[in-house]
Amino acid sequence: MGKNFWPRVDDYESAGDLVPQARRWLDETANVRVHGTTGERPVDRLSREPLRPMTGIPPYRALILERRRVARDSYLSYAGNWYSVPAEYAGREVWVRQTDERVIISDADQVLVDHPLAAGHHQRLTDPKHFAALAVRRDRRLQLETAQALARLPQRMNRLDGPEVEKRSLTVYEALA
Repeated sequence: MGKNFWPRVDDYESAGDLVPQARRWLDETANVRVHGTTGERPVDRLSREPLRPMTGIPPYRALILERRRVARDSYLSYAGNWYSVPAEYAGREVWVRQTDERVIISDADQVLVDHPLAAGHHQRLTDPKHFAALAVRRDRRLQLETAQALARLPQRMNRLDGPEVEKRSLTVYEALA
């Protein structure tokens, strides 16, 4: 590792090996040179900084929002898992936010779904209510396709009442018995 450079990937074998190298770089290089803005060495200035202990301060929770597109099957891919979204949002972009235990999917300020965070990867978390609109849409599409197919049939094939059968009185059959 060069004296004036941050460690490169080739300079360490594991994260455990990187930490002592980074500490050594800070102590021997970064904190002992004169800073361009302050004109002082950081190691000399540190004792005059008004630092306070962090005890009693709750941990900072980063709010990370990601924009994702809902697939045509009404699932959204996030962190190696699939989460269902109401069918009317298929093909649209939505916001995804993860907490410690939940995945919250929203459109603008409206929360669409609040799923539990999946444990592991390659899982599908499904709310059956999200697919009710898909079933209605599928049924409408099938009805339309059936009507279009029937309209394309020749007129003689479009009749669904079957072949013509001769009509006789039942007495004809009784006479044969």
